[in-house]
Amino acid sequence: LLLAALAKDPDARVRETAASYLGVRGTPAVVPVLEAALADPDWRVVTSAAVALGKTEHEESAAALIALHNSGGEDWKKRASAVAGLTRLRARSAVPVLIAALEDDEPLVARTAYEFLCEIARQRLDPRPAPWIKWWEEGGAKIKLSIPEEVLERRKKLGYARTAGELFSGTYVGIDVLVLQSRGDHIEDVLERLKVEHRRTSSGQVRADGLHPQGVFVSNCTGEITTDERERLSWFVRAGGALFGSCWALRETIQELEPGLVSQQVTRGEVLGDVPAYPVDPESRYLQGVFSPDARPIYHLEGAHLIEVLDPEEVEVLVDSPQCAAQFGGANLAAWFRLGHGVVLDSANHFEGQGFRTATVRESKERMAYAIDHLGLTYAELREVRQEKFWGKTSSADEHVKDLSVFRLITNFVWLKRLAEE
Repeated sequence: LLLAALAKDPDARVRETAASYLGVRGTPAVVPVLEAALADPDWRVVTSAAVALGKTEHEESAAALIALHNSGGEDWKKRASAVAGLTRLRARSAVPVLIAALEDDEPLVARTAYEFLCEIARQRLDPRPAPWIKWWEEGGAKIKLSIPEEVLERRKKLGYARTAGELFSGTYVGIDVLVLQSRGDHIEDVLERLKVEHRRTSSGQVRADGLHPQGVFVSNCTGEITTDERERLSWFVRAGGALFGSCWALRETIQELEPGLVSQQVTRGEVLGDVPAYPVDPESRYLQGVFSPDARPIYHLEGAHLIEVLDPEEVEVLVDSPQCAAQFGGANLAAWFRLGHGVVLDSANHFEGQGFRTATVRESKERMAYAIDHLGLTYAELREVRQEKFWGKTSSADEHVKDLSVFRLITNFVWLKRLAEE
């Protein structure tokens, strides 16, 4: 069915999705159809097919991907898709092409090639062809192009992560996280506290700062970006990237990546307030560890853009709130969807706007109760810090006891994506 859909379906989105599911290692039967799809008139299908070819690890497909790259001309999407596919394929014949791609005038192409070369070389040489040509000529025959053993071991350990600390500390190692700084939200502060390495960018600088499709892009509210940047983010996700947005980023960034999937919900007035959040499917793997059995997170909404699902077959709501629906006319607080090989997650609240800062509690005991009821603090954890002086002030309690439920949701997506790429 997938092969037939890719070859014949008149809907480009169907062909794109079909191609993304065909990218499985050791399936030579799908290769001819994927190679034929490299000539599809829709760039989204070409991108999905190129990356899927790489995922098959069928080395003979290097010729088709190199031909796609050479035919790219002024079409950066073709060149980028070919390079993304070649980095997945891990064929020796692709390395000289990837070294040459370091000079591509499209930063997205150059960075995709560079990050792969750094991975297989286990060092970060200058992002110019000359040192890489020398490196390949001197030791290319000995270089293993398979995923490094330490990376596989790290992913294996992630599969056994049990605590939030283990998950946070291990998930982002080796992942390029690029944060769009904006006026409303500040996830970079959360990343800083958790010591997660990341880069920062701003509207108008995303293209120059560079993306690559095995990374993570976070769009803080308000999320304004240029049309040129939105086009590159669309390619980034479809080639395998993960994009997360908060609040107004729904309108400014996310809904334009693929119109017709989600949009800003029309509400009864401005969405201001605190609402309890509920898991739509408590058994969802994406919600593992997000909702403590004994806690009910409170989502703080500051002029929030609630999520309207336009295509329920493609978009899954993860978190909603009946109280929010009753008050504002919309319930959806977090939803996600696939685009090609990548994922998009939107949350109506701010990544760093959770916790005590909006709590109306006055006494130490009230703060302790709030931490257990809404922030996921366990009784065992409370016993360890019960005598601490920070419980005396809400601002101090906020510094020591954090609500990381939204960040845990993001981390689950990154974690599961990494496990799937082993």
